[in-house]
Amino acid sequence: MPPKDDGDTPRPTSATSLLNASAAGAAFLVLVQVLSRLLTFVMNQLLIRYLSPAVLGQAAQLELYMMTILFFARESLRMALQRQAEATITDTAADQATKPDGNSPKAADGDKDKIVEGTVRGQAQTVVNSSYLAVPMGLAVVAGIYVLQSAYAALSGSSSGAPSDSDDQTASYFRLSMGIYAVASLFELLSEPGFAVAQQRLLYSLRAACESSAVIANCAVTLAVTVLAARYTGREGGLEVLPFAIGQVAFAGCLVVGYPWRLRAVAAAEGFSLVPKRIYSRTGQSYYFHAPTIALAGTMWFQSVVKHVLTQGDAILVAWFATTYDQGIYALAANYGSLIARLLFKPIEETSRNLLSKLLTTDTDTDDTTAKKDDKANEEEKVRKPPKGENITEALTILHLILRFYAILSTVIATLGPSLAPLALRKVAGARWADSPAAHTLSTYCYYIPLLAINGITEAFVQSVATTAQLRRQSGWMVVFSVVFAGASWGFVRFMQMGADGLVWANCVNMGMRIVWSVVFINGYFEGVSSGSSSGKVKLKVEWEKAMPGWLLMGVGVSAGAVARAVVSERGTLGDYVKGAGLAGVVGIVCLYSERRFFMDCYRLFKTARQR
Repeated sequence: MPPKDDGDTPRPTSATSLLNASAAGAAFLVLVQVLSRLLTFVMNQLLIRYLSPAVLGQAAQLELYMMTILFFARESLRMALQRQAEATITDTAADQATKPDGNSPKAADGDKDKIVEGTVRGQAQTVVNSSYLAVPMGLAVVAGIYVLQSAYAALSGSSSGAPSDSDDQTASYFRLSMGIYAVASLFELLSEPGFAVAQQRLLYSLRAACESSAVIANCAVTLAVTVLAARYTGREGGLEVLPFAIGQVAFAGCLVVGYPWRLRAVAAAEGFSLVPKRIYSRTGQSYYFHAPTIALAGTMWFQSVVKHVLTQGDAILVAWFATTYDQGIYALAANYGSLIARLLFKPIEETSRNLLSKLLTTDTDTDDTTAKKDDKANEEEKVRKPPKGENITEALTILHLILRFYAILSTVIATLGPSLAPLALRKVAGARWADSPAAHTLSTYCYYIPLLAINGITEAFVQSVATTAQLRRQSGWMVVFSVVFAGASWGFVRFMQMGADGLVWANCVNMGMRIVWSVVFINGYFEGVSSGSSSGKVKLKVEWEKAMPGWLLMGVGVSAGAVARAVVSERGTLGDYVKGAGLAGVVGIVCLYSERRFFMDCYRLFKTARQR
């Protein structure tokens, strides 16, 4: 279990300290993701004998249902809160500036308990207060989904929320599980204030401790209930998907209890509360919710609707077109195929977005007089100060580093993955799954992973620095991309009869368009901040050619991939595994040799950051 963060640990402020903290944070989150996926993988291997493909398909539907609730309820708030500016005044100065003088109202609980905006306490309390808005948002999403399901059931004549190809008992379990998932999702949203504070304070080890204990509880409860149900009911499948729902309640419960318990020392030391509390402006006015932050979250929420459809479009289309059996086949292939994305790409994207926000987000260039005149103005109408030159350079270095790392990894995955993935599936899931269409779908998924990686980091950059107006423009383009994605899905799945493989190719089209938009934005951003830098000496741009791996690695990778397709079969004989391992070893050795300078640069960068 990762060690606790000390509540008195100072927050990093310099660019190098931020890089150091973010690197350590990424490592913690990667470890949590590895633990999470490893435990889930082991649990699935133990559960596979008790579950049918149809049950796995229903579990995939419920996971999509829960992810939809959580995404719409908290994602936009998380992104908006990450973009808060650093505290600009100390708590002592704030106390002196807000003493009652006849013009400033005195707080009912005394001056010492006042939480003033712009201070460390005020910043933390803003995060806590705003995060509680995720709970009513979650209730609204649950209610909205229920209304839509009821309307669809009335029109189609089917049972609301139940799989169309199941019997009455299975449908009953599914509806009960769906209700439990909704309650568990709302319960999990109550932990959002704790998560937001840990994220803002860069308390990654604390977050890792909370999430790892929740994952352990989820896996243990799900496995125990499944095995006991199968033993005492005497039939395969036992309680169908109900154990997954009970496990999700255990997961949410650990988060709700864990975050307040571990954050109590931090809250006491810094003087903020983990329950909503009034915040005072420097003019004496009070509020609970910071209006600019909520307005930005609202803008991001409308964008998140389209983003969720694009991100989860394959799951939505599978749930719409396929039977639960086919959904189980696709879910297995997609879960194994996206394993590296969940283990590695997601933590890097999350920590990069947090780091880039702190490096490149600045206050608006307004004094008190201007601020009074602009009370009714939109945020995008205010003039932003350009970031510091060293912060721009640091951000560009980080972007180059991550893009190059992703390109190297993608070269290996896209060349060897399609041939070796079916062998891996046969080893971990057995011949029944390896001989199904899931094997070919998993091979196709290897071409999608590189696009998933590049899109993750480029969109993380956009979300870190884009203004409200720019986010609105991105939302408009997202609508266009969603229409193209839907058309591509219909063309590949229905017209060309490509099935699950068609969904993978449609997602490739979607990701490609999103990457192009983000690349254009990033180029324009660096041109703007370079010309607007106060020093006038910062003339930087993204050198995309630096993100490409060396020709030696690409040549050997493509050649090894061609050889693998010719000599490695999907039968899974010992010879196939030996050939696959040998080709992977050759590519690995060439990778280390060809990219040795890059790896040394990464090592020196993080070593320097840790020393500072």
